[in-house]
Amino acid sequence: MSEEYESIILKTGWGLFTYFIISLCGFCTMAEAGASLIILLVAPLLACDLNYHKDDIMTMNATSSLGMAFGGLLFGVLIDTLGRRETFSVTMIVIFCGTMGLSFAQSFFLINLAVFVIGIGVAGNNAVIRIYIIEFLPSRKRGSCLAVIDFLWIVGYLTSLGMLWGLIPSVIKMQEQEWRPSSWRVLVGLGAVPALLGSCAISLLPSSPRYLLYRRQPERALAVLRQIYAINFSKHADKFEVSNIEGCIQPDDDDDDESEEIQTLKKIVCKCFLKNRQRVQKIFTLPYLRISLLSIVACCLQFPGFIWLALWNMKVLNDTQNLNEFSLLMNNNTCISNSGSVAMTFFNTCHQENNEHLQTFSLLSLSFTLSELFLIFAVDKFGRRLFLISSGLIGSMAMITFTFVTSHVIRIVLSVAILSAFAVSYTTVTLFLLENYPTALRGTIIGFARILPHLVGFFMKSFMKLPCLMTLYIASGIMIGTVITTLPIPDLTNAPLQE
Repeated sequence: MSEEYESIILKTGWGLFTYFIISLCGFCTMAEAGASLIILLVAPLLACDLNYHKDDIMTMNATSSLGMAFGGLLFGVLIDTLGRRETFSVTMIVIFCGTMGLSFAQSFFLINLAVFVIGIGVAGNNAVIRIYIIEFLPSRKRGSCLAVIDFLWIVGYLTSLGMLWGLIPSVIKMQEQEWRPSSWRVLVGLGAVPALLGSCAISLLPSSPRYLLYRRQPERALAVLRQIYAINFSKHADKFEVSNIEGCIQPDDDDDDESEEIQTLKKIVCKCFLKNRQRVQKIFTLPYLRISLLSIVACCLQFPGFIWLALWNMKVLNDTQNLNEFSLLMNNNTCISNSGSVAMTFFNTCHQENNEHLQTFSLLSLSFTLSELFLIFAVDKFGRRLFLISSGLIGSMAMITFTFVTSHVIRIVLSVAILSAFAVSYTTVTLFLLENYPTALRGTIIGFARILPHLVGFFMKSFMKLPCLMTLYIASGIMIGTVITTLPIPDLTNAPLQE
């Protein structure tokens, strides 16, 4: 069935419509990245303005991770229940509402509630974008386009970092003034604008044809495919050769008829709950049990994410700058990496920003873009498994070598290699996850696979306090562990999506 649908997708061509979908999804993922970064930069300013303790800053960051864990599960289920495009718009609205709520929040409880809501929206948006776009693409372009989305996420957070940092000096100067046209609330409000624009623009997107076929709506699915063909080839939709697409995707065995509007709300809710429970049972039964467990462990090992891994690397790099090999190995207590110090690295005090750390952070973050650019041009040619193994070996070796060199320049090069390897690993693991599940289960598995990493991130942000040497060894083991865990999962490079 999947081969037949793949041939139909190829007939729709590659053109203006495809670029439009990629561009709009890219804009939404950039808005998501900006919302993720706002919490990190605004939390210290917020604490200074409202006289909160340093530990309260970490509480806000940990609350964000907790919201992401809940949001991943919630929207993972909704993606398969409500549809891709419908959930897409909801996630952007949730991000907007959470961000605006944070801008107007006055108490510590309301601030954390807003941060929690932002986390829910960010996790849901991250999942739905990748599922939505991968279902429109032919097999030979899936890997490169997903790398484009991850690349634009990184561009979004770097752009937001630059814009926010340009406004932070004026925010600091006006902290004590009664009338403040520039404050952390203004920064948060500005961060909500892209999410609002994205939620409006999503109305221009069509529903996923795969999902429509799964929900027994072949006429609507065929209309979407004809629309794609007409725009890509600049021809009339009636010239599309395919007229019957029933049977290409396994439909829902117990789908609701649109005429069943007379059902009570209680029956509808009970039926949705039952179907969601059945989806969860499917991903934990054969033939998906082994892949599900491996995928959940692999995602868990990638718990730091892009931003926090770069922050940790910057902290370790700066703290070991004046330490030689002997000092790092024998007097490791001179360098303690804890989440509180990591979160405060951008500010020396409430009245002075740390420009040197910002420059280091920006330089290291550019490593992510280099690796994603490489994936864009090569991941569909050489396969996911080759990049996964290479990233694990390079990242692990770079971390071990870091402890045996004394030159600060060499340590910067090794840091670039570490972050580049992580970006490659993150994108390839996501590809493994998306390609090995059918349309009926794609959202559910993403939701469950993203619970553990965010929960681990929550506990690490709350309690992490480890010597630098130990964190390097742990991170090295995590990189190798990700490779070992993902290797048994089938590599579907240039093959039809699993159905």
